Amino acid sequence: MNERGARPFRTVVLLGSPGCGKTSLAEQWIADWQKERQGRGQLAILDPAAQFPHLGGVWPGRTDPNDDRSPEERAEQWLKALKRSRVGKDDAPPCLVVLDDADTYLSGGQPRGVWRDFFMTFRHWRCDVIAIARRPQELPKALFQNASTCACFLSTEPYSAEYLRAWIGPANTRQIPTVEFSAWVVDVRSKEGHLLKTKQRAIMTAADRA
Repeated sequence: MNERGARPFRTVVLLGSPGCGKTSLAEQWIADWQKERQGRGQLAILDPAAQFPHLGGVWPGRTDPNDDRSPEERAEQWLKALKRSRVGKDDAPPCLVVLDDADTYLSGGQPRGVWRDFFMTFRHWRCDVIAIARRPQELPKALFQNASTCACFLSTEPYSAEYLRAWIGPANTRQIPTVEFSAWVVDVRSKEGHLLKTKQRAIMTAADRA
């Protein structure tokens, strides 16, 4: 995600099966973003599987055994709180919003309420976005419509390739690697792609041990 000089806020999407390298690449891009912002940015990570506790990832109600809210309700509450802290506040620093396991609390089609506001106007929130998911077909259309980059890893989802063909094109879909820790990274607007290799994470979380 690193580029020199001023640039617009943008969204990138990481897709693929569990354990194929998405989190490793996300950590690399988070580090690049923090370096680019020279420590003046805010990092907000929605983290259902506790993959990013070392970076401040949160999941509302994680430690409360009596919290029976659905994943959708928890995620919406978190986003509303983020909005209150940022929108309309000119002194709010740039923010990187990381939505891990996004397909577990979002749904396909057009988003509603605060999620629609976020995906359609994230630039006004002064937010960059990294969305990480297994299944592209479970993500909101507005997320893809506003995305600038997609990194596609190995996937075992039967309908993922069909969905991606319509979004990044058949030629790019055929380039998606069939091995772990490799991704085909596509500029969504130009449809140009390149191979990117990542490594297994150095850090081990509770989710990795499960």
